[in-house]
Amino acid sequence: MNLVITSINEQHENKLINDFLPTLLFFFNGKIAIIDYGLSKEAFKYLNKFDNIIIKKFEATEQIVNIRFKHVPIFLNQLDAKNVMMIDSGDVWFQDNFEEVFDLCNNLFGCVENNDLGCKNWIRKIGIILPEKYKKIFEFSVSKPILEAGMICGTKEKVINITQKTYEMIKEINLDKFGIDMIALNILVRKNTIPFKSLSSTYNYNISSHPSTILKNEFVCTESGKKIKIAHNTDDNPKFFRKSKN
Repeated sequence: MNLVITSINEQHENKLINDFLPTLLFFFNGKIAIIDYGLSKEAFKYLNKFDNIIIKKFEATEQIVNIRFKHVPIFLNQLDAKNVMMIDSGDVWFQDNFEEVFDLCNNLFGCVENNDLGCKNWIRKIGIILPEKYKKIFEFSVSKPILEAGMICGTKEKVINITQKTYEMIKEINLDKFGIDMIALNILVRKNTIPFKSLSSTYNYNISSHPSTILKNEFVCTESGKKIKIAHNTDDNPKFFRKSKN
């Protein structure tokens, strides 16, 4: 069984309910696990109506992007699943069938690599505050394409393993800042030469890293007009707010 797991709080729940969830349900028949970091009562009641959605409440004692790496493996260990996709939800929607990605990640965990200069510069700005002992491996990491932490896919065991190790690195770095999750993942993988499956950007298409992105028939597409499978509007660019209600 395939499972998609995400995390959300009240601040971003409307985007999950209006964009993420309906588009996911259109293309996906598996189970959906939601880590509740403070949903409103109304949102919880609405989401709890779905037979294929499992909700579990956790306390967000750190930045959600960081603490989720602690709680995802805990939650997954309680769920029945063969393959798992961990993904952001507040700025993500689905535009096409995507489940073949689970077959691509049978042997290794998979994620999208980003070689965009803007992404690297953003990461470098955060990296300035890293403790000195991480500076060398950090610079080596950003000399490579950046592994994006917003979507990680693989067997249940592989996803549990990489999220646990990433959280250990987050705690080792000991900086609870936005973006540390991605820095921790990249340091972890590059330092230890952990093998992974580099996936096509269509499975986590960071719109801000693709300035040639266009809208075609209300769908986010590449410059050539190819429809993206999973759109990720990381900068909340209003031009690319989800248009299609298909």
